[in-house]
Amino acid sequence: MKKRKMFRIFAFCSIIIFATGLFFLSLPSIEYGDREVDETCIFVDNTMQASLFRFRVGQGRYPTTEEGYNR
Repeated sequence: MKKRKMFRIFAFCSIIIFATGLFFLSLPSIEYGDREVDETCIFVDNTMQASLFRFRVGQGRYPTTEEGYNR
């Protein structure tokens, strides 16, 4: 009986995770203020904030375009 209950919980959680994944994959882009921004841009911007902060703390300045930062 206990195995059957655990299987049902596992199956339910798997279905919820699968449905959530499908929902987020179906979103082509996110409205961000007045402009439409791709999800990848949002991910990169959020990820780059920490890296840029560490660079600024370590170097005392932000990287230049020649160093590869062109935003």
